Amino acid sequence: MSDTGGELSGADRAVLELAFEDGLGAGQMRNRIRQLGMSEIGYYQRLNVLLETEKALAAYPIQVRYLRSLREGRSRVILGVNG
Repeated sequence: MSDTGGELSGADRAVLELAFEDGLGAGQMRNRIRQLGMSEIGYYQRLNVLLETEKALAAYPIQVRYLRSLREGRSRVILGVNG
């Protein structure tokens, strides 16, 4: 996936939009990921790459910033970093 020019692909939009959905249980999330034709690992890898792109930020600024902050918070917990 390249971040040069253009807009997000339909597949990339689907990955991001699934991440933005609220209230999905674990089973529902797994089923939706499978419907995208992806494994869970592949989905989360793609999502993390997308969250770093300017295209994703331009298309969904509030949601992408929110997901980035969640990810950073988890990293801090995993690494044992305070504040």
